[in-house]
Amino acid sequence: MTTYIKKFFLLPYYMVQEIEDAAQYLRECGAPREHHLVGRLEILAKPDLYRFTGTAYFSSDIPSVGDRKDHVNVANSLFATWNAVHIGASEYGFEDTRASEAPPGFRVRGIIPPDTKLGLEVSLKKLRKMGGRDWFDYESRFSLEGKTLLVLQGRGSAKKISW
Repeated sequence: MTTYIKKFFLLPYYMVQEIEDAAQYLRECGAPREHHLVGRLEILAKPDLYRFTGTAYFSSDIPSVGDRKDHVNVANSLFATWNAVHIGASEYGFEDTRASEAPPGFRVRGIIPPDTKLGLEVSLKKLRKMGGRDWFDYESRFSLEGKTLLVLQGRGSAKKISW
């Protein structure tokens, strides 16, 4: 997988990574399907915050998208959000990711169309370590032509891999 990852260190505590093909990365790291990230993904890593910026694509070839014909269900958007979480877990030494709020909070500001490339920004903010797990809040924003269509917010946790 590392053949298409570029790392740029900005400051001692900040790092930017670029993953050239998010869909390929998701397949290779064994992330659960459905996969909705395509193309390049940029990751900004700070000590307590990870920010993923990339592209989401909801293909109408997937039954849960195609059955609705003119819009994408919020549940598919949650899959795209967790695609980014799984990439972050794989890159930064975590496993066993879990959502802890179901359903998450969401604000719909427009209809997400299928078969359209959408801007996606996912932020993970570390909260605390408890019960052998690292807890984080997440927020994802889906946009089209600069207009925010959907915001998802929730909480999750993961285990740090022992080296």
